[in-house]
Amino acid sequence: MIVIIDLPFPPSQNSIWKVGKSRSGKRIVYRSKPYIRWLREADAQWLVQKPRGLFKTIDTPFRVRIMLSRPDKRSRDCDNLSKVAVDFIQRVGIIKNDSLSEETRVGWVEDSEAPMGMKVVVNY
Repeated sequence: MIVIIDLPFPPSQNSIWKVGKSRSGKRIVYRSKPYIRWLREADAQWLVQKPRGLFKTIDTPFRVRIMLSRPDKRSRDCDNLSKVAVDFIQRVGIIKNDSLSEETRVGWVEDSEAPMGMKVVVNY
């Protein structure tokens, strides 16, 4: 079986967390504003694209392919984008745990293949 979802182009793994201090002065780690915005957009896309009827979380080994279309001409490391995608599909319940992944493939594709910026294909 296959689950396919089109998502907005993700932020880099390097930019999703921020470090700061709480009011009491303790060091805290929190989500960056761009990451929170992306999560909201991605959540909305999943709700629109989620298969109708009963959807069962994938709790068996799976393979995932992440296709990315370049948003601009900047040099980017697509490996820094894959973890954000896999964490997202776990967060929304498509997969039970990313440790069940037997293979994760990530690469650049033409805009027509990932029109929103990213297409995630999960085979199980």
